[in-house]
Amino acid sequence: MIPLTSKNNGALRQIAEKYDLETVNHPDIGGRYTGLSETALAPAAMLGLHVREIFNGGREMHDKLAPEEPNQASRLAEILHIAEEQGFDQVLTPFYASRLYGFYPLLRQLMHESVCKKGRGQTFYGDKGPEYQHHTNQRLFGGEKNILPLFIEGTHEHMTIKIPETLRNVKLRDKKLEEFHGKTYEGALKAEAEGVKKALENQGRPLVELELEEFNYSSVGGLMAFFQYLAVYSSWIRDVDPFNQPDVEMSKKLGFKERFN
Repeated sequence: MIPLTSKNNGALRQIAEKYDLETVNHPDIGGRYTGLSETALAPAAMLGLHVREIFNGGREMHDKLAPEEPNQASRLAEILHIAEEQGFDQVLTPFYASRLYGFYPLLRQLMHESVCKKGRGQTFYGDKGPEYQHHTNQRLFGGEKNILPLFIEGTHEHMTIKIPETLRNVKLRDKKLEEFHGKTYEGALKAEAEGVKKALENQGRPLVELELEEFNYSSVGGLMAFFQYLAVYSSWIRDVDPFNQPDVEMSKKLGFKERFN
């Protein structure tokens, strides 16, 4: 057992000292920004992941997105801010990349906990594409027009669709199943996403696309850094502190107190 804990005299530090356990020091970084720190990389290393490549990819992206000049993260933050001022107070994030879906809870936490202060900020929610289309597209197209879709896409395994010869004459809409034989699942997924985008464009609705062109340890580290900077720039634009969470702490204190009532 190797506890990851801060250098202060918190409960976990006290427990580690009582059991004479070796510890890994947690840097003084808020939890939602620790994706490229020991907190996340230590367990990733235990799983056999190439943490040095993840870390280097993240640091390279941090350098590219530094505040010296406009960059992709600051531009997206500005787009989201303009959209909010125009009444798009909700951001739908469909992930058309199953291997990237693990970023959804992180993106939601980064944007809510960093940006949503002083009555500002947008609600982020999402799901896997195309599954979400069966429920949330009804909300997107049939409900209030206050949603900005942010499509998150990436590369996939290039497996091909195989239709048994006995089924190739089966009809699906105006096609036969034989026409799907040999096509890739990646192409099918992209087609589903394009269908939603074209429906939005036909209605004159806005959308944003974010695509990861390569999927490897380095690019995943870069995406982590991109989301971190997106939260920071989005906070600065709204003149709020990206590194605190005053209302979270308030509810935590009250919840702790309630345990003993």
